[in-house]
Amino acid sequence: NNNNNNNNKSSANSSFFFASSTPPPSISPSASPFPSSPSPFPPPPSSPPTRTPFPTYSGMNAFVFGATQRERERQEEKKKNDWARFMKEREEMEKKEKEKEERERREKEEREEREEMEREKRERRARREREKTEREERERHEEE
Repeated sequence: NNNNNNNNKSSANSSFFFASSTPPPSISPSASPFPSSPSPFPPPPSSPPTRTPFPTYSGMNAFVFGATQRERERQEEKKKNDWARFMKEREEMEKKEKEKEERERREKEEREEREEMEREKRERRARREREKTEREERERHEEE
């Protein structure tokens, strides 16, 4: 319903303009909505600004340069120290890893050795028992 009303109004307006003998009012291109207010933006420069030459290191600039140079050197030193610390920690980790592997290998060998000795001991005991029973059997047969 609303759309129909709008359509009807616009068609009425356009027919009004066409029916009217005077052309619709137009805005002249030179007319500005704010004629008295100055432009908020500065006018564009006629040529790009020239760069000032790099200042020589004298006075305050020398102090600033020295400070930045010292900061740069400090950063380099820190980087070297960090790298040295990293390498040292890495070597320590590798050393610990090797020691751990060596310890585990030694423990495994010792465990296998102990198991071998236990097995031999059991075998000797079993053989002695067997020999003892065989001897007792022979003696019993001899008595009979």
